[in-house]
Amino acid sequence: MGRPAGFVERLPRVGEDGRTNVPGLFVAGDLAGPPLLKFAVDSGARAARAIVAELAGERAHEGAAHG
Repeated sequence: MGRPAGFVERLPRVGEDGRTNVPGLFVAGDLAGPPLLKFAVDSGARAARAIVAELAGERAHEGAAHG
């Protein structure tokens, strides 16, 4: 049996807050670790805080550029 067609893409590197090395991509839940509810909820909360912080930083940067 031959190998499957195409190639396997590398998985993104994931930080503690769910942020990956792919700009704008966050990982949470089962994709971030063991498929247990308590870990999924915790990783989702950390990712949500990181997303809010990133968006707040972008808005502050936009405000400074227009101010």
